[in-house]
Amino acid sequence: MMNEREQHPQPLSAVIKERRTRLGLTQQQIADALQVVPESIGYWERDRRRIELDRVPHLAAVLELDQQDVCRLALYEHYPQLHATLFGAERPPAPRPIETQ
Repeated sequence: MMNEREQHPQPLSAVIKERRTRLGLTQQQIADALQVVPESIGYWERDRRRIELDRVPHLAAVLELDQQDVCRLALYEHYPQLHATLFGAERPPAPRPIETQ
């Protein structure tokens, strides 16, 4: 049986915002970690701009999410043909949190 998250998968923009707020991080803190202007984080969270693919693994690490999961979701949303070629056309599952120490 599908859970709620699988039935209504979140776009990457919502994943970024939800995870940032869950961790209690500000847009400024994320921006500092990624060496971008804080406005970039807001644009990503509102799906007004795409995050550069080379920043996705670092963003995932800052948000304590599985890097492969976040990269697959970014490819699925922004480069669907590339995602389909590499992984198939099916939407990837929601990014999993990583265990922190």
